[in-house]
Amino acid sequence: MLKQPSENILEGCIKQDRKAQYLLYKHCYGFMMMVSMRYTNNREDGVSFVNQAFLKVLKSIQSYNVNISFEAWIRRVQVNTIIDDYRKRKREKELIVYREETFDTDISGSQAAEIESRLAAEDLMAIIATLPPMTKRVFNLFAIDGYSHQEISDELGMSVGTSKWHVNNARTMLQAKIKLVLNSLKSFAL
Repeated sequence: MLKQPSENILEGCIKQDRKAQYLLYKHCYGFMMMVSMRYTNNREDGVSFVNQAFLKVLKSIQSYNVNISFEAWIRRVQVNTIIDDYRKRKREKELIVYREETFDTDISGSQAAEIESRLAAEDLMAIIATLPPMTKRVFNLFAIDGYSHQEISDELGMSVGTSKWHVNNARTMLQAKIKLVLNSLKSFAL
């Protein structure tokens, strides 16, 4: 959780004071890096996203409304920066069309409880990091950042069905990986 920066730091950033900007960067770096790493597999890209987003934060800091959670505001800037980068790269690459499928991804209550009791949040994030890049990006937007399929469709330029396919594909892949981890934990416990 990111704490609200002091008014002195925010005012200094508005006045383009380098020391205040540095203090804000140090204050936000860990949180912003955590958000970045949900969308990329390597640290260099994560740092690049943090730096790009932080520049946007500095350019628009005067428009920040102190009545809004600073964490929510900076997360939105960070996610939008990552989406902008995706759009830029998408134009450079060939569009891949995915067929739409649905998968049975129901987990029973007892299975969910077992998963929760055995896996830490860090373990789950590590498993999510193994997803294919686009599937991971869509899954993070939907499951972690709370975007709707329509919002994902609009932001990433894909159909709603393709967004749903990625989420279902991620769930299927995550279930399989979690079952492997749980089975290995069970065999290790014996």
